[in-house]
Amino acid sequence: PTIRNPNRSEPKTQSTQEFHILTSHILSHTTNFHNPSGVSSPSPSLPSRIMLSYYINLSLRIFFGAIAGALKMAPHVILSLIKGEHPPTYNPNAIELGAPLLRHVKSSGDGNVADNFRDVTITTKDGVKLHAVIDAGQRRKKGKRPIVFVHGFPEIWISWHEQMEYFNRAGHPILAMDMRGYGKSDKPSGIDKYHIYDHLVNDIRAVIEYATNDLSDENLKPLLVAHDWGANICWSFVCQKETTGKLAGYISLAIPPPKAFEENMTLKQAWASLYMIFFNMPWLPEKVFLAGNAWLIGSIANETKRNKLPVWQINTNRANALQEGAMEAQINYYRSAVQQTPKAAEGDYGTKENPLPLPTLIIRGMDDSALGDDIFKNLGKYLKNNKLVAFENCSHWIQVDCPNEVNSEIEGFLGGIA
Repeated sequence: PTIRNPNRSEPKTQSTQEFHILTSHILSHTTNFHNPSGVSSPSPSLPSRIMLSYYINLSLRIFFGAIAGALKMAPHVILSLIKGEHPPTYNPNAIELGAPLLRHVKSSGDGNVADNFRDVTITTKDGVKLHAVIDAGQRRKKGKRPIVFVHGFPEIWISWHEQMEYFNRAGHPILAMDMRGYGKSDKPSGIDKYHIYDHLVNDIRAVIEYATNDLSDENLKPLLVAHDWGANICWSFVCQKETTGKLAGYISLAIPPPKAFEENMTLKQAWASLYMIFFNMPWLPEKVFLAGNAWLIGSIANETKRNKLPVWQINTNRANALQEGAMEAQINYYRSAVQQTPKAAEGDYGTKENPLPLPTLIIRGMDDSALGDDIFKNLGKYLKNNKLVAFENCSHWIQVDCPNEVNSEIEGFLGGIA
């Protein structure tokens, strides 16, 4: 991968990009802003209003972001240092972000796991090229439906290696994607490129279409499995009316459906999610995460309960973040969610009025510090056919702490929808 040089000056700052987005959007509506009939010319004072609005917005994000950073991020770093929970020394040599990375994975049989998988590129509706790793095909068995895996922040496709090897050995076609901004996928600039409904759900749609048409001769509907940010996007995808009939089922790790998160919000959960306010500051979050060869990315990987990530996987996550433009792209997921406040279309599933009929399974860790018990209450209001499973002594990083249990739950879910 191309590693970012932290000393290189950036050609365009995040704030400048946001200003261009804001001004182009408002200026495209200047005529109707002043006169709905569209006859009169724009007011000369409009540019100053735009600048004032922009700087007020920017000042508020800096002010509250600084408070959130002081309350949430600084204590995390200090506590990690006190406990001696340092990530391993970063070694950028021979780091691979594609399928050959699977050479590190221990095979449950003979041979090299990497020999059973290969890299592909999938082009999305807006032209973004997504990287994915799929099985090579030699293990596939008739009647086994494809499984699509979607990672979260700050990982890449390799976070699913335990599940990829297990289910490919069982005969399933496998696809594990890199979301835009991650791994070997494109990293478009600007927060508008990370709008969940304008772009991110269409990325999932392109990958599901590929899995349906290219991975199975029987055109079996895929099972979708996702974690963290990937799970959040996939909830929005599965709840869209146009997704009806495209999937066999959906398994979400750590994340409830959007309406459950919104309507079950508590002060305790708001405190746990305060880091998102820090992420909405311009410039600084990238600097914090990239400092010391992405030291904080490596530190996050240590926040598990039962197991620790191997050194090669921690270094892979750090190399992913250190790519040119990657950290900004990944934080733009949070910026778009807060600043652009995307809303689901009227009539979509996943609401009290229109619960989602698709079979779903939610797996969570009881020791998840980011997402508490309250937001998983009353899921039946939003989901018609759901099962909730909670693992004890398990963190937010469920595939790391409980890989065998996750495999078992996926296997059982597949049996119920076969």
